[in-house]
Amino acid sequence: MNKRNIQHIKLLVEQGAMSFMVGAGFSKNISLAFPSWEELLHPMLRELYALRFPQANATEESAFIAQMLAEKTYLELASDYVRRKGYHEAIDLYIEKHTPYLQAKTKGGYALYVDGQCIDEHPDMECHEALMAMNVGDIYTFNYDNALDVVGGVDKVDALRRQQEDNEHKLNQLRMQYSDCQNEISVQDRADAEKQICDIQVDMLRCRQEQENCYQLIQHSYEISLTGRRKNIYKLHGSLRKAGEKVNFGFDGDHHRQYIITQEDYEDYPCRHEAFVNLMKIALLKGTFCLIGFSGNDPNFLTWISWVKDVLDKNPDIGKRSPIYFVHVGSHDIPEDKLQLFKNHYITPVILKDVYGLVAEKEQMRRFLKDIAPDREDAKFYNDLWGSLRFDTRVAKTKDDLPDFDDDQKKTMDTLFERTEKWRIPSQSHLMSHYRSWARSEVANRLRLSWESPYLPKLAYLASKDDALLLPQVFTASQINRLMEMIPSEDKALQKAYEQQFARFVLLRGEKSQALQEESATFESVWALLFHLDFSNAWRQLEEWKTNSMFDKLRRELMRALFQELDENTVSHLLQRDAYETVQDYIFAQDVLPFVSGLWRKNHNLFNSMREDNKDMMANRKTYRDVLDDLTNDLLEPDDISSFGTRQYVYGMDSHSGKWEISAKILHLMIELSLPPHASNVNFFDKKKWMIVCEQLMEVYPYPCLFFSLLYGNDKTLIKKVAQMYIYSPKLRSLMPQMLDEMLNALLDERCPENIRMAIYLGAPIFAKAVPAEKWQDKFYALFERYDWDHYNSEYDLRNQSAFIKSMASMLKDTELARKMALRCLQRGKLIDHFCNSVLVDLREILPRRDKEISRFLRNLLAQVDQSAHVYVLLNMRGYLPADKLFDKMLACYDLWRSDENLCYAMAYVSKKHPVLQAAVRKAVLESKALWETGIHADGSGVSVLNQDFDINRIQTSVAFSSEEIVALYRRMLPSIGLFEQYLPKWRKHSDYEFLFNDWTELMYIMTRFLKKNEAILAEKQTDYADTLARLERVKHQYKPASIMENLLDDNHTSDAIASLVNAVVDAGPKSYLNEYSLIANKIILQDSAALNSCLKHLSWVMPKYKRHFPKQQFSPLLETMFASYEPYFRKENAKSWTLTTAEKDVAEASLIKLAKVYESWGGTCFFGKNYQALYA
Repeated sequence: MNKRNIQHIKLLVEQGAMSFMVGAGFSKNISLAFPSWEELLHPMLRELYALRFPQANATEESAFIAQMLAEKTYLELASDYVRRKGYHEAIDLYIEKHTPYLQAKTKGGYALYVDGQCIDEHPDMECHEALMAMNVGDIYTFNYDNALDVVGGVDKVDALRRQQEDNEHKLNQLRMQYSDCQNEISVQDRADAEKQICDIQVDMLRCRQEQENCYQLIQHSYEISLTGRRKNIYKLHGSLRKAGEKVNFGFDGDHHRQYIITQEDYEDYPCRHEAFVNLMKIALLKGTFCLIGFSGNDPNFLTWISWVKDVLDKNPDIGKRSPIYFVHVGSHDIPEDKLQLFKNHYITPVILKDVYGLVAEKEQMRRFLKDIAPDREDAKFYNDLWGSLRFDTRVAKTKDDLPDFDDDQKKTMDTLFERTEKWRIPSQSHLMSHYRSWARSEVANRLRLSWESPYLPKLAYLASKDDALLLPQVFTASQINRLMEMIPSEDKALQKAYEQQFARFVLLRGEKSQALQEESATFESVWALLFHLDFSNAWRQLEEWKTNSMFDKLRRELMRALFQELDENTVSHLLQRDAYETVQDYIFAQDVLPFVSGLWRKNHNLFNSMREDNKDMMANRKTYRDVLDDLTNDLLEPDDISSFGTRQYVYGMDSHSGKWEISAKILHLMIELSLPPHASNVNFFDKKKWMIVCEQLMEVYPYPCLFFSLLYGNDKTLIKKVAQMYIYSPKLRSLMPQMLDEMLNALLDERCPENIRMAIYLGAPIFAKAVPAEKWQDKFYALFERYDWDHYNSEYDLRNQSAFIKSMASMLKDTELARKMALRCLQRGKLIDHFCNSVLVDLREILPRRDKEISRFLRNLLAQVDQSAHVYVLLNMRGYLPADKLFDKMLACYDLWRSDENLCYAMAYVSKKHPVLQAAVRKAVLESKALWETGIHADGSGVSVLNQDFDINRIQTSVAFSSEEIVALYRRMLPSIGLFEQYLPKWRKHSDYEFLFNDWTELMYIMTRFLKKNEAILAEKQTDYADTLARLERVKHQYKPASIMENLLDDNHTSDAIASLVNAVVDAGPKSYLNEYSLIANKIILQDSAALNSCLKHLSWVMPKYKRHFPKQQFSPLLETMFASYEPYFRKENAKSWTLTTAEKDVAEASLIKLAKVYESWGGTCFFGKNYQALYA
């Protein structure tokens, strides 16, 4: 039971839910010179009763004192002394004369004094230091001495405050002195001032942190309101004034008494010092207490438990839920009556002799404090070590000017090194990063001056590792070699630490991993396999990985969670607090595992219960999220992560090393913790910030960056953006074949996680654009052979897979593979669907022109056609079929295609030499419900959004309509124009008007083209023709939001302008819009349009198609400038990085190649001409 209570006390200390009440006996751990109550009264009794035993020997004197203590209480004897003297100040000074106190020595440390006389040069402060190192929030004491104050750093607070005030004064002076420097001469002065300002701000941050680390002393009730979230020592009965110290006399506003000690003091306390009593009562309600240094008989303890009973009798549930622990030291048992007293007052005794045996009382307390101490990897403790590691900032010219590391520095480095392997999530606050950066600068400076010490490589390792960086990331190869030469041959631990750093660096680079010993080899090896998407071997190694380390078990299961859902028993086992060496590891498990495993969804009640049980512990320590937040606060927040060519706004990101370093830290932490950025539909790392990390690191660490990006699974925008960044990077061009090969291998791997499979389906086709088809088409065909045709309509992932297959098929170059794929599609017979048609269309260009097997399958399909997909296939593959049989079948299946606008277009195109089929097409058009459909309800009450407009003009290009049919089509148009006239004024006020009008504009252009194309017939046969045309033009111009040029000038509407240009050019050619095209060309040249992708695509379409309408003298110089502005991005050597986020590099290349053909036809030569070798398929 005692051991269990000690474990519970430790847990409460770790959770920040424990306060300590310290009695006089605790000070005896420093020196036995500190008196107990009884010992304090001995000299007083001699003085009071001197006449009773003037000649008494020591034995008689002791007997008399014992008798007096038996007859009167301690408080009554103190009251007798005050009454004898006549004033309270007498006993106050008596206490000061007989109570030891600690005083600082000139050479550091403290000595023990009594009444101005040193009694111990080297007092033992181990127990006090152990208590204060626990970092508990509140310590209450009835002791008068200053031992807790000294160890708690109370005496440092004023000095730190004065230093802060001095820093603020200096800072204001510097800002005022240099705020107006504008001339060139002042540039260096300004730089110096900015450095001084930065140094002062760092020092202010350090002072503030040190102030937070110190306890503040509360000895007056008005100070209670100032406690806030600070750590506090409450002196409930007064605080000792040291000899010669000028301190105002009095306790808590009572200027006639310095200490609470007499019977009357105790009786008056609830009234005179009500605030302290109320404070204790509130503290009892809010938390748990541990009492140390009490005998159980002293009046302080007995008075305090009377307060306890008053509170807990009214709130008995609190006493049961949050027991008060009384720590009993010594060899004697607690009497039965005292145990009953404890029980009645909700106090649980912790008897140390039953745990630690009959050792000295001080040793019992020392062991107890060690057992309840929170893990020494506590952030504050660790950060304090770094804060204490100071270096001489003076500039040294030779190595002889550099001092050796002193003993304190060496001890601190040794302590840090002992704990660093367990301190996996180091603080990344600005101050801590400054300390480590300072240490790295110290190492670099000493290396520069050829200074050597076995502690220099240790400092270099600590300053890198504790900053979540690797040695090769912050030191050069030659520097590292020199550091390694300084490592003593017997220091195997440091040698191993360096080996692990190099292994991790090799891992990040994607190179073959170095051989490592012990369990770290498996961990690094699994990561290497994952980074290269070798999932079967990664899974095998995870299954074979045996480890006794709980944290390694956690990391193993987090890796396994990539492949399969963890069972609840495994999760429960991994969430046992006692199994972890450090609180930080346990908190990490609590913070991550329930989400990775899906426990938060499957067993919500258990999850909430766990969070509630550990909320105090987690609230008082930094989690991995806090550390990542500290890092990412310095990363710019992007507006979005749109892929290239779809981005509307660009966020800035400078290229200074700070962001690269932050990104490297984040990546290192993810690997070290096995922390996925995304798992089980939970983002552990915000994907916008991950994009910044990826952009910073991908050219240096391409494999891990790609792997972690793929974990975001079906996030199309992110995966597309990442894939584009990779193929657009000149530095990564040589890696594209290998990376694509590994992705295709992963798709063939049955162990490939589904989210990564989804991501590869999205990203691999983009990578394939940068890789010759002959390097990937065989593996792609193997994947095509595995396609699960039967589940296409029900499985979401197969929709991704089908899109992948169609995209890859469009880039295929091998005729035989294309033929096999075509046959595989056609073999499905009646099961042929639109997916089959899409694949066949993508393959059509490289299929053999004649093929008996393809023809045979198509003839079979022709005989059983019964769905629109069959019709599409037959029309697209019509070259393999007899024309007469195909046309007869199309007539026979008229109902399958008559209501499908796209099939009508196709049927019109193929029916040019088949009058009967043309008649069927005309009939389908005349019967079509989609013809002239506006979507506006007949009463104007609503609008239905249409999928597309039925363009009669496309039909007329191939099919001739009679005069009667054209008039019939015209008459069907009139009601639609009437709807526009009647209801557009109403819908113009609607918030969706601009969106709707874009659709209506398309229909109006179709109507206009129809009217103008058939003007000869309609003008003759319809007297209202001219009026109808005018009505349509009036509606089109009256309600159009803006002209084409206005939309082009407003960059946010450039895409709308280009859509309108397409219709306008089809109607009347580009000649009337040359100014608009000059503006588009300039937008492309300037590279800053939000619609740069659309501009490139449209100009590369319109200029080749309508080249004779574009004046050479006007557009040739524009094209020349355009090619020059884009050439740097496409050079084979020293190419510029693609930073144009509103355009796709592959689209830009294809567009520029098309435009180069126009330019060359005008006699020009350019970079993108006929000798240019395209980078992308």
